Amino acid sequence: MSNKFAVSSAQIQAGIKDRDSVHRFLFDVKPAQGLWVNVNKTLKDSLEHQPKYPAAVKRLLGELLLVGSILKHYLKTDGNFSLAIQSANTPVTGLSVSLYGDSARVVAALAEDAQLDANAKLEDLINPEANLIMSVYFDDRQAQPYQSIIRVNLNSIQESILDYYRQSVQIPAFLRLASEVDAQDQVNASALFMQFIPDESGTQADFEDLVTLASTVTERELLDLSANDLLYRLFNQEQVTVAREKDLTFACTCSRDKYLQAIASLGEKELADHQEPEVVATCNCCGKSYAYTLQEIKDCIAQRTAAQQTVAE
Repeated sequence: MSNKFAVSSAQIQAGIKDRDSVHRFLFDVKPAQGLWVNVNKTLKDSLEHQPKYPAAVKRLLGELLLVGSILKHYLKTDGNFSLAIQSANTPVTGLSVSLYGDSARVVAALAEDAQLDANAKLEDLINPEANLIMSVYFDDRQAQPYQSIIRVNLNSIQESILDYYRQSVQIPAFLRLASEVDAQDQVNASALFMQFIPDESGTQADFEDLVTLASTVTERELLDLSANDLLYRLFNQEQVTVAREKDLTFACTCSRDKYLQAIASLGEKELADHQEPEVVATCNCCGKSYAYTLQEIKDCIAQRTAAQQTVAE
């Protein structure tokens, strides 16, 4: 007997073609809209020049990039969007995801003595007091950037975002995340998200019926199927419009000026014991190096000091 829920080789190939993309979908006669998101090569390229992270950390970065893509979409910002977790005295001390336009990058910081099992859970990685900080910076310089604090639910990132929707956004929502590290040590991660639309197309009970169907999705279906194949499996009796919104790629936001400003912010005391004629800074995300003469740094410190004095006056 054939298994109607099995994923065929043709469907797997279609799923591979949909990797590193965001698809949006809308129910024609039901009060819901949503996103299907996958990240794969985007993560591979972002992690290429970084230390080799344990599998549990890679999966977590994949999940953060998925929810970052979802949140950025609904905030409708073209500027820089980031999610960051800082956690003291834990195996993972920092996690960061940045998205700008169609590009993204991820980075993690681990304690020197971190020993993590491949199946470590979120509660094994960070402390109970950690928050997920969402920062939004708009391209329009007249618009004020803002931050929002999302309380981390140690059960999972998935539950953290659903808590945020219940408590802060106050819109009924569904989210399912799946993230795995394959035999080549690469991350493949997918998300299915839906939110209620309070209009005349239906009631909240209608939305809950869709959630019941969406809840039947398996991890393998979410990781292996294309957006169209997955949505057809779940909602083949509904009228669903699906559109590929964007493709995601890795891009680092580092620059020569950013590193110069960062070094100059340390002050001249930090340069006092430096014996070399130049200072070299290497980006821990993309591996690019920037070299500065001591005079360049001193000039930048002087400019910063003058600017601060002008503001104070």
